[in-house]
Amino acid sequence: MHAFAALSAPSEGWFSRVEPHEAVLLAGIFEELADALEAEEKRDVLDMMGVDLDPNSPKEHTLMFEKLLGVDTVSSITAHREMHSEGEDSEAETDPEQPREHTSESVQRGNTGSEPNSRGMTDDQTLAALDFDPLGPRPSPANPFIAAILRPMSQDPEEAAELRALTTPDLAAKKAASMRVVAESLRWAANGNGAVVVKPQTLKVWVTAINDARLALGWSLDIDNDTRAEEVEMMAESDPEAGVYTAYEITIASIYNALSWWLETLMLAVDD
Repeated sequence: MHAFAALSAPSEGWFSRVEPHEAVLLAGIFEELADALEAEEKRDVLDMMGVDLDPNSPKEHTLMFEKLLGVDTVSSITAHREMHSEGEDSEAETDPEQPREHTSESVQRGNTGSEPNSRGMTDDQTLAALDFDPLGPRPSPANPFIAAILRPMSQDPEEAAELRALTTPDLAAKKAASMRVVAESLRWAANGNGAVVVKPQTLKVWVTAINDARLALGWSLDIDNDTRAEEVEMMAESDPEAGVYTAYEITIASIYNALSWWLETLMLAVDD
């Protein structure tokens, strides 16, 4: 992976030469994150439509990138407390004695007869059957890597849950699309084309995608201050045989450091 530099005409954009094996690995990272973001978008839409997602499910999630990186380590990871505060979870809980879905019989009894659809139900009855509440509080993402990307927009749990209801589907879709753009460019470079090119009109997409990938990887490395970031820099140079860090941690640290450096060179090239 080489530093970004301006094309012959700076107004045309910037380029970076990436080795094929590096491009394949990074493309896989962005694609897996895009898949997870799209899954979160669908999850939030289903929740908005009243589909019970079992808010009491344990906050455990399989590690991402294990298969891609070829490392065999811990099989699950617990979400950080700040990503899944007890206040948010309690707000999302429902009374088990009160079922969320209504039977078709009860819906038919409440039919007003105005503008029925093909099923003999009005729009209001259809929404009632789905327990539809588009602005109701939403639980934070179940996948902690995605929770690190789609962070709370407020320190107040109730306000954060309400803001999440307004923004999550659209925001997750946009971030997934940005990940796809970067992944496609890396795949193109891996097929013997040698370099990725960032056009001025896609600069924001690239910066967003790389930074979001860093947030996700940084979460798994528990990076929350400059001291820990410095430790991660040294972690990437560690020997897994020493037993201080797992192969997973060392590999993720290496990718995190590489993406941080790559993003920095892109911003320097833009400034120049």
